[in-house]
Amino acid sequence: MVKILKRLYLNIGGLGSMRDLNATLTWFSSPEWAGVDGTFTIFSIFITSFTLFFAYRNWLNNKKQLKKIDIFLEFYDGYKEKIYPIKRKNFSRAELKGILRELHDDREHYKLSYMAENEFLDGIFKVQDGESDEFIMKIREKDFFKFNRKT
Repeated sequence: MVKILKRLYLNIGGLGSMRDLNATLTWFSSPEWAGVDGTFTIFSIFITSFTLFFAYRNWLNNKKQLKKIDIFLEFYDGYKEKIYPIKRKNFSRAELKGILRELHDDREHYKLSYMAENEFLDGIFKVQDGESDEFIMKIREKDFFKFNRKT
């Protein structure tokens, strides 16, 4: 029964007995083996190409996520100052608020009206999506934010 199944499904009639080395070697030089070998080779090339494509895509994405984003404070009087950069993968609303808290001289609560605007979140999303490599935090005259300028 095993020999019949091997012949029907795998078409390897010469491999009925693994003890017969000559039959085995003959089968590997037969046209049936060339078809099997060619199929596996094509399948392996396809899988390898597929894997390399996604590995390269992942590498590009990681490179993009490790890029540093410049954060600027732009004051109502036109003064603009670059504070320290942050990696894109770490750039979030919470991280930005933590940075602003460290820059605020009183180390207490600050109030920035820009954070309640849609433009603020749009800027964060643009940085996270890779559309922008800088973020500008606008500080209005009515805001409560104490910051020592480098002027």
